[in-house]
Amino acid sequence: MRRAAWGWASGGAFLLLAAWARGGLQPIDGPVMAVTQSLPAIALRASIAVSSTAVIAACGLFLAWFFRRDLRLLPLVVVIGLVPVIERALKLLIHRARPTGIGLGFPSGHAMASLTLVMLIGGAAWPVLRPRGKVWAALLAGLFELIVAVGLMGQRAHWLSDILGGWAAAGAYACWMLPFIRSPRAAPV
Repeated sequence: MRRAAWGWASGGAFLLLAAWARGGLQPIDGPVMAVTQSLPAIALRASIAVSSTAVIAACGLFLAWFFRRDLRLLPLVVVIGLVPVIERALKLLIHRARPTGIGLGFPSGHAMASLTLVMLIGGAAWPVLRPRGKVWAALLAGLFELIVAVGLMGQRAHWLSDILGGWAAAGAYACWMLPFIRSPRAAPV
């Protein structure tokens, strides 16, 4: 499936999740939250630290520096800077409360920002990675996103469906924005 098709598929998944979110919690939200809350305290604290804005930003800055030849940095900053604006607008449209009942939760901004960073920087660097590097990049990105999700649920900031909504929105946004941030020297996908 081509990049644009993945973007449309992610956008459709977001719309489906958003429609469900307006109807309330999903059957899996409560059980997954309970499992997350039952993890050892040290695992929860570590995952909460990784899901912080500062750690996500630091990871993004490191990756942007590491793959700087494959990126247009100014467009990357602009595209990432729009994520909180889009996320806030989506939260106001869907209007679903966080697990604590304070504030809006759908979609998760941290999940959206972290996956947008991973997809944009990874997507720009993908053509220059060797096959083994691609495997490691995919595994590390998946592990990072899993830890972010556990951290967000561990601090009761989001339900699983909030995180899935953030990831779906990020998937669509990143797929559509990737051509703007990829360096002309990078091989096309």
